[in-house]
Amino acid sequence: MAAFASGVAQDPKSLHPFMVVSLVGQELLAHGFYAAAAEALEAALQIGTCSLKMRGSIFSALSAAYWSLGYAEKSLDYMKQDLDVARTLGECQSLIQSNHVSIRPVISVRRALSCRLHQFLVNIRS
Repeated sequence: MAAFASGVAQDPKSLHPFMVVSLVGQELLAHGFYAAAAEALEAALQIGTCSLKMRGSIFSALSAAYWSLGYAEKSLDYMKQDLDVARTLGECQSLIQSNHVSIRPVISVRRALSCRLHQFLVNIRS
């Protein structure tokens, strides 16, 4: 949610359809309407955005929605995509080292867990 808030704060008059649909999906997710959230968030991906950070936020939210709906495999697929975005943005290490991870936004928690899981798997394989 923080990525969206900062995007809107920069230029609130230029709300792109991606932003609007994404915000709707995030709010539906926050209120427990998981199926509707997944549908809105999937639609946001179809609309598209140039912002890798916002796309990562959608992957994280979709992972949470599908997990809550009981679709573990689909949830993990989106979590992997979220992890790829975090790696690309160089956020893994800072999230792992962070001692103060807020529950909201969900993206921070999901990315931190994804990064820790990745680091654990790398250490096992070494």
